[in-house]
Amino acid sequence: MNRYIFLFLIAAFSLLLHAKCVGQNNIVYGAGISYTNGVPTFVPPSKSARVAIDTVTSKWYEYATPGGWRWSGDRVTDISGCAAPAYAPGKAQSRLVLNNCSFAQNGHGPELYKYTGSAWLCLNCGGNYTAGTGIGITGDVITNTGDLSTTNELQIISISNDTLSISDGNSVVLPGGGVTWPLRGPDGSTEGPTYSFETDTLSGVAFDSKDGLIVQGSGITIKALNGENGYPIFVKSGDGTVASGGNFEFYSGYGESSGGNFLLQSGSGLDQGGQFVLAAGNGTVGGAFTMNAGSGTSGGGGYYFMAAGDAYGGGSGGGFQINAGSGDYAGNVMFKGGDSFTSTRGGNIVLQPGVNVDGKSGRVIMDASSEGFLYTPVTQTIRNNFQNVSAGQTIFCSNCTANDSSTGVLQTYNGSAWKNHW
Repeated sequence: MNRYIFLFLIAAFSLLLHAKCVGQNNIVYGAGISYTNGVPTFVPPSKSARVAIDTVTSKWYEYATPGGWRWSGDRVTDISGCAAPAYAPGKAQSRLVLNNCSFAQNGHGPELYKYTGSAWLCLNCGGNYTAGTGIGITGDVITNTGDLSTTNELQIISISNDTLSISDGNSVVLPGGGVTWPLRGPDGSTEGPTYSFETDTLSGVAFDSKDGLIVQGSGITIKALNGENGYPIFVKSGDGTVASGGNFEFYSGYGESSGGNFLLQSGSGLDQGGQFVLAAGNGTVGGAFTMNAGSGTSGGGGYYFMAAGDAYGGGSGGGFQINAGSGDYAGNVMFKGGDSFTSTRGGNIVLQPGVNVDGKSGRVIMDASSEGFLYTPVTQTIRNNFQNVSAGQTIFCSNCTANDSSTGVLQTYNGSAWKNHW
């Protein structure tokens, strides 16, 4: 009899379980959790477990289609204290922790840390600040706890002779003669500043009107200090780190009538005058060197002469040399007269030697020891159209007949006719 009662109970329980499962018709998987030795790799059978726990690391995995087994991630674990954990997370320990800091302890409350594999990284700490002297930090408020005076930063400045003072009592003595007061402006008005400084013997710079920098309404003069040997002045344009060096330009002023004069002059000496060097910059391609007189409406400015220094004590006059740059192909030295914008002939080129006290002239020497002189060839038609031909003028006529019946000949004008050289 007991056997039949047991069978009856089993049958009734099965009917009740079936009825319950039928009622819960949204259940897809009814199996439990699988436990694996390492990361799960099996493919769950139909209606089988879709959740697994790795018993090696205690990590929780869920199976997704598509995608397979995926780690569900660490759960955030609460820890005590107000700092990062002192341990490296091991089995069944989360890599995300939240401590129980208070706002008063750190200004922002609980801190969230993540373990990066070698250290705990705070994810919400932001900047941590340490208050210096006179500063207080409470939460996110920074306050001044030191000098709370609102008046001692407001001082009255005054000057007496060479002493500069503030109303709080501190003062400083100005070097080199002091400053006049009230200061005057550049236009001379009493409301603006004007400055008076004495020579600074330490730096070698002078500011007075005798030996140094002068700034006036009529111009600017820059002059090095005088000495047993005159001090040099270096004015240099900037170097280029990749391409071209900086340009170096000096301009004299423009005027309605005449442009301003431009003078560059080396210093004089009792024994020997200073050297004067103007050089274009070096480069893969050397810099160009140009010296031009200014243009004018009625007449161009004169580039009168380039002269070496005179000797006043009976010695020799200074030499003057113009050299073209050297290179794989030697540079040319070209002297060119000015072009004419009308039918008037172009400007002359004059090479003139100096004379002595007896009126004896030096020579014009042109060294042709290498390959001679080169005359630019002209045709007979061009020669015949010359105007204002002067005796001694020499040309090479490219199609004129020489005395030996050859074509091309050097000719010189004798005052009335062109004469062949051969």
